[in-house]
This record gives sequence, structure tokens and C-alpha cells, in this order.
Amino acid sequence: MPQPDEDSSLVYEVIIGEQRFEVRVEDERVKTLAGSVKSAHDSGEARIRAPMPGLVIGIPVEPGAAVTRGQTVIVLEAMKMENDLAAPRSGIIKEIKVNQGQTVNQGDILVIIAGEL
Repeated sequence: MPQPDEDSSLVYEVIIGEQRFEVRVEDERVKTLAGSVKSAHDSGEARIRAPMPGLVIGIPVEPGAAVTRGQTVIVLEAMKMENDLAAPRSGIIKEIKVNQGQTVNQGDILVIIAGEL
């Protein structure tokens, strides 16, 4: 029976002959959402990008607000599913580049988080 890992991937133990192997199967949705965060190392900013085309249905933060790593900063509806996009690190919301109700394309910058708390 596969066991879920802390990152929502499944871990299988496969036995071939006398050898045991651990095989990790990533959840495609989690992998896509994880790829939505890009860091701008030179500016100390984290840019959250749309992982897929969708509709912004929630923005639970405001510019200037302090956020912690893992906190939801944008809720994006895509393929009839709500996807919470989380802050990749703690910091201050520098800029929100979208509005609620706005349609976004894959790769669009949604939020910029500056500095560490």
C-alpha cells in the first residue's frame, strides 16, 4: 500500500528479487503549483506566478501585509478546482499584480513578496 509523503507524493516500496527500491510518485497538481514560485535572487524578492490559466477568486492579503511561509496569498480557480497559492517564504507583500475576478494566463506574475520577516 503506498504511503503519502509530506509533500503529497506517494511512496512505494518495490521489491525485485533480493533488492528493495523506494519509488516516489509526485502528484501532478502539487508539482504544477510548486513550480508557480520564482525567486528573484538579485532583488531578494519572491514572485508567485500563475501555474496555469485561471480566474483569481480570492486575494486574502494586502500590500504591506506580513505573510508567513505557507500562507495562502492567492486563490486561483482553474479547471473547476480552487488552488491555493502559498507564500514560499515569510516576508512582506510588496505588490499584488492582479485583481479579484481577473483572468490570468500561465506564467503571469500574481504577487511579489519582498524580504524576510
